[in-house]
Amino acid sequence: MTASSLQPQGWASPLSRLMLMALVAIVLVGCAVRLAPDFDQSIVSGLEEANKEAMTLFASVSSGTSPSTYSKREPAYNSVIGRIEALRLSAQARPGPTGGPFGGLVPGQEIPLLESPTPEVLATVAEPLVFMRDTDRSRGLTPTLVEGFKNSFEISMAQALTYEKALQR
Repeated sequence: MTASSLQPQGWASPLSRLMLMALVAIVLVGCAVRLAPDFDQSIVSGLEEANKEAMTLFASVSSGTSPSTYSKREPAYNSVIGRIEALRLSAQARPGPTGGPFGGLVPGQEIPLLESPTPEVLATVAEPLVFMRDTDRSRGLTPTLVEGFKNSFEISMAQALTYEKALQR
């Protein structure tokens, strides 16, 4: 045996092993599984605007209302509720995670990838506003009612904003 016959041949050489590891890394990066939809700045901006609009509405009725003055507030209700519903549809239409080559499953697990919670959360964001609008129209609002509607709104809006902003990472 000579010294040259003891040298690594083919894939066993250090350069060949390095090339193989680079190829495996490229394949693995190309097969990355997305567990959430892509970040959409227009949804975040829309949520921030709807939040600001709703908080302005809550502030304008915080001392209570009378049904006789409802018509003055109706455009504000329609605007914020319409904006939230439009955002819900945009979030619902956004493509979800595909799961890459694993067919929508997390590798090694039998559970499907989760869809974005934003459309469902936005449906709950609109609910207190719709109920507040209907109550304002029929019998007016008391400061206590307004505070309850606002608290309910804030919980859901915070969930939507937190999830959507987390997608930016």
